[in-house]
Amino acid sequence: MPNKTKVIANIRAKVGKGAELKLELEKLVEPSRGDAGCEHYELQADIKDSDHFFMIETWVNADALAAHVETSHFQNFIKGTEAIMDSIEVSEVETVR
Repeated sequence: MPNKTKVIANIRAKVGKGAELKLELEKLVEPSRGDAGCEHYELQADIKDSDHFFMIETWVNADALAAHVETSHFQNFIKGTEAIMDSIEVSEVETVR
């Protein structure tokens, strides 16, 4: 059985654009939770920095994550936030303990 794929997406809005980016990220959550192979998809906001967000995700395998990235809702999010998103860095993680 393939290993689950867990990722943390570290997402930064351009300075002062956090509220706008948060709205767009919130729109992404429900459709992504409905993607095949999605086990967990959760948006977190940095308490001390309103321009900083994290998406915590668990997928049944790497193929499910790859399919998610190709969905229209994810692609539309990326294209629709170019003017307000500063960066997105995705790290694949594993549970240590």
